[in-house]
Amino acid sequence: TALALATREKHFSRIAKSSILQSIMVTGIRVITGFFNSGVTGLIGSAMTGAFARLAYLWLPQKDRIRKHSCFDSPGKMLKLMCEYRHFPYYSLPADLLRSLNRNLPVFALAIIFGPIVVGLYAIGNRILLMPISLFTESVRRTYLQRAAELINHGESLKRLLLKVTGGLALAGLIIFPPVLFFGDTIFTFVLGKKWTGAGEFAQILSPFLFFMFIQGPSGATYIVLQKQHILLKLHSMSTVLIIGTFLVSFTYSLEPKATLVFFSAMASLMSIIVLAIAIALSSTETSPGNMR
Repeated sequence: TALALATREKHFSRIAKSSILQSIMVTGIRVITGFFNSGVTGLIGSAMTGAFARLAYLWLPQKDRIRKHSCFDSPGKMLKLMCEYRHFPYYSLPADLLRSLNRNLPVFALAIIFGPIVVGLYAIGNRILLMPISLFTESVRRTYLQRAAELINHGESLKRLLLKVTGGLALAGLIIFPPVLFFGDTIFTFVLGKKWTGAGEFAQILSPFLFFMFIQGPSGATYIVLQKQHILLKLHSMSTVLIIGTFLVSFTYSLEPKATLVFFSAMASLMSIIVLAIAIALSSTETSPGNMR
């Protein structure tokens, strides 16, 4: 609620600062607890503390407005809103769960097929690239979501806005990712040391997939604004099937780790392109939230 209201009120600076605060809290606590070998407890504790700190930072300045906009004292109004937006728990929740599953499936699959060394190299390469990407794209996505909702409320098409924001992200991505694609192994070796050269090689393979993930935020938000979460759920389901199929093929034919990741990166990039293409098609034809039939 606090995050949604901050987006609605265009407090994007506060949202960005809350994300930075969360990252600092999580990283700092993990570093401190690491000295005491806290293991899983430290990981869980850092995640919970970071989330709580972000919530408090967003909620405290606008607690009065949250109480004003809440409808807990009006059961009839709450029931009406629940019926009107019933598609959110029906489709958005399982879609978000599948998206989270898809992001973590490679870790589990690589651990089963290749063991901890390959998983460690993959995790380091993936995490180093994802941390700045996540902070930047989440801010852009929320800004786009607020602007897109305004256009829809005025009966205007989203296509121009979607293409503009996605194009801007693509231009930024063309600055960020080519160096990783061509020199990832050298960069990781220089920054982290020779033993992490493999992580740089994995980052090179994953860079096309991460590029499309980088530009996909606005297209994913388009499904939400147009109330087409049922389509997004189907697309995430397809992604799950493709990812599982990729690693089953790798296991069956005893592919090498690099070949497996090339296959995975190609399939994930293909799904991102499909998600973007369908979002553009929907934004061209829809000027109001669609029904859920």
